Amino acid sequence: MLRPGGRLLLTTPNYGSLWPALEWAVGKLSKVSYEEQHITRFTRKTLQAMLAKTPFQLVNHSAFLFSVPFVAALGWRTADLASAIEPGLVTRRLGSLLCCEAQKVKSER
Repeated sequence: MLRPGGRLLLTTPNYGSLWPALEWAVGKLSKVSYEEQHITRFTRKTLQAMLAKTPFQLVNHSAFLFSVPFVAALGWRTADLASAIEPGLVTRRLGSLLCCEAQKVKSER
């Protein structure tokens, strides 16, 4: 639905991180079932491959929130503290969530 040149911002769990362990733990400790919610399990590589098949050009991608999803079960203050002390290098490489920005390619008419 975007016009050529429009930007798409996409976030998704990073299945190349510890996210699958978080889903397993939440599934065991609560009534939440991620199996029905997260059908496509993206990693950086599979997300880039999917975008390559679309009329979008990848502009930027990164990962974020390394430990925060895990410690959030202990409360907001704990999650906020973890978010403040997580080093950027670890988060960018091993983040539990992926974020990508893509731009719709302009048509060549």
